[in-house]
Amino acid sequence: MQLLEVPVPVLNASVDADTLPLRRLGDGLRLSQGQSPGARLRQLIDAGLDDLPRPGQGSTLVRWRMLGLVASDDLALAKLYESHTDARAILSELESVGATRGPRVAAAPVLTEVVPAADLQSPSMQSGVAAQGGGPAPVPPAYAVWAAEAPDARVEAARAADGRVVLTGRKAWCSGASDVQRALLTVWMSDGSGPWLADVDLRQQGVHRDDSAWAAVGMAATGTASVTFDQVPARLLGREGAYLHRPGFWQGGAGIAACWHGALEALAEALRLATSLRQGEAWHLQLAMGQVDALLSANAALLREAAAWIDRHPSAEARAWTLRVRTATDETAQLVIRAVTQALGPGPFCRHAHLARLMADLPVFLRQSHGDRDLAALGALSVLVDEAEPSGAQPWRL
Repeated sequence: MQLLEVPVPVLNASVDADTLPLRRLGDGLRLSQGQSPGARLRQLIDAGLDDLPRPGQGSTLVRWRMLGLVASDDLALAKLYESHTDARAILSELESVGATRGPRVAAAPVLTEVVPAADLQSPSMQSGVAAQGGGPAPVPPAYAVWAAEAPDARVEAARAADGRVVLTGRKAWCSGASDVQRALLTVWMSDGSGPWLADVDLRQQGVHRDDSAWAAVGMAATGTASVTFDQVPARLLGREGAYLHRPGFWQGGAGIAACWHGALEALAEALRLATSLRQGEAWHLQLAMGQVDALLSANAALLREAAAWIDRHPSAEARAWTLRVRTATDETAQLVIRAVTQALGPGPFCRHAHLARLMADLPVFLRQSHGDRDLAALGALSVLVDEAEPSGAQPWRL
């Protein structure tokens, strides 16, 4: 019998999860099977399944488990879902900071009038507004975060004659460009100051998408494009550098590692199923399963410890922990991919659509890690004492 000729079940938490959000998300993923990542994102948003706990608020691990669950199902969807939920967390963080520390929007530019107030509210607030007004609730927008700064692509913000903030320029690496309605993107002033974070409605005139250069096979379904802005009204969130200099920047960055780990869980499940079907017949499958068990158990423990640290220190910079989990998960992924593919051979990755897509997508998604540069940065941080811990001990000590 060929290995894995029976379908690998979509990993979901509806069977044995101990939290309702995971069970509900698992149900939502099953209901949206067969649709494009953009359509699935829309369905998850409409069902209220994008309301993840904010990082650093006591349930960071729940947030990461939800990201990992989506990634185990479809990495292209996970890319869009992670970006959208990150945008929601950023909006909540910067607007709450602005409410207590000064104006939410930069002093010189003013809030553009083209941003509908309903678009800036949470789904729960929208329901309340609809109930009071008696009309249908506004449809919450799908968001993306576009913060890549390519050397040949930059967006500038300026103040128009009527006082509004307008964006001009090109932003590269815009995943979900055709699937989202709003975006948070890093922009610069003409004097070089920045980055500022702009919130822009992509349904306006002057927004142009170009995906002609997107030739990817892996992560092709993310619909990544370059987006050009021609005098497009927007609003600025926070102050100069607020996007980078906030606790949530590094806290959110660690969530990417949870996505990678979720994809590895799907590979591990495929190997586990194959091993159980050939129990006692193929020692090499058991050997590979042992390798994967050890690797993923260690990586999961690291992610759990990182989530706990972030929840204990919600206002601290989590840069070291983010670099730690991302570099560790990247390295773990290389070893897990090698073990699983050597054990299973080409069959499952040619005959099973979910595994074939995952194996095409994962190597591309992993390169969101900066590889050796991140390792060097982590090494520089590792020689410093962790002031956030009473003992100052490094995390590798027992």
